[in-house]
Amino acid sequence: MLFRADIAELAAMCNHVNMYYKSVYVVKHDYESIVKTKFLDQVNEPYPRKNWSSLMLFNNMRCKKLTPEAVNEATGPYLHRFQWTTDDQIGELPRQWNHLVDEYAPDPAAKNYHFTLGGPYFPEYDGCEGSDEWWANFMETIYAASSGLCGAGEAIRELSTHGPTRPPFRFSPSKLAETAD
Repeated sequence: MLFRADIAELAAMCNHVNMYYKSVYVVKHDYESIVKTKFLDQVNEPYPRKNWSSLMLFNNMRCKKLTPEAVNEATGPYLHRFQWTTDDQIGELPRQWNHLVDEYAPDPAAKNYHFTLGGPYFPEYDGCEGSDEWWANFMETIYAASSGLCGAGEAIRELSTHGPTRPPFRFSPSKLAETAD
């Protein structure tokens, strides 16, 4: 994911009055993916409430069933399909807060890019909507961590934008597996 707006704006939508009456807030995606295989050749299974759980704001006072033990023992469908609550307890967030890249038409006003099929760090998804912005943020983060300028956002942006626009590597699952052995 790549947040493109201040998450305080997202949190403000769930004010104390509204939040009191809901267990969780999500983007209620209503779609069926046309992509049958996603990153790393994983089957893209259709299921009810697909991607609803990919961005959630919880009201902890109303989520008493979600103890660490219950979450650790629960099945994926129980959690991802919100079987732990009732329909009237699921609040709705605007879709721009969980824009599904390459599942929806490009949206320059999206406040969060969700790379659900695979992110720009995979060569086959480099070039997708938001890819350049993701890499710019990645480069800025790497530069901040390596420059000792953590916390100096404007200076880091200025310096990092005058360097290479892409890192000299790409994520490789096979190389990662080799390194782990």
